[in-house]
Amino acid sequence: MRRLKAAALLIAAAAGASLVPASHALTVTPQDCREGADFIGNAARSRDNGMPAARFIARLDEDLILIQSVPPALRWFARDQDDARFLRDWVTRVFDEPALPELHGTAFLAECLALRTDE
Repeated sequence: MRRLKAAALLIAAAAGASLVPASHALTVTPQDCREGADFIGNAARSRDNGMPAARFIARLDEDLILIQSVPPALRWFARDQDDARFLRDWVTRVFDEPALPELHGTAFLAECLALRTDE
């Protein structure tokens, strides 16, 4: 059952990427996408190790607020609100739709790369 959910998650992420309007395009680099995929995989590992969703998301929200004080060109991932929203939505998905960390990471990477605006 867990594999079926994981496969559905991956397919939904890949299919959903092409349906997102251009206004939600990401300003991140391919390297940001790879690092973001690692972050999402680690969020799933935190979930598997008992981290409550509310605690993880609250910490992410605090970090995103702090990141806004850094000039956009120097930020990791969250260069604008769409980037930050995308990352936060994925963290929420990790906790709401449990799957293997690697599957969450792979699905995140595929969607992130598909939504980038600089190519």
